[in-house]
Amino acid sequence: MRAFAALLAMELRLAARRYENLLVMFGLPPILLVFLAAVPIRGEAGGSTEGALMTLLGPVRRHRHGRARAS
Repeated sequence: MRAFAALLAMELRLAARRYENLLVMFGLPPILLVFLAAVPIRGEAGGSTEGALMTLLGPVRRHRHGRARAS
């Protein structure tokens, strides 16, 4: 346990030296979550959102075995 604490302390010191590491680790994920939560993804009126998601993900072809494959 002592070795783990020493390793964790060293990693935190190294990360604190470079502020962009802290921004990427702790700043970017919440910003992305808030942005993606705010983006409206809606399907057709009364329909499911699957069609809208498929337009975002791109065309998907059915493989001859019935599995979806991105093209």
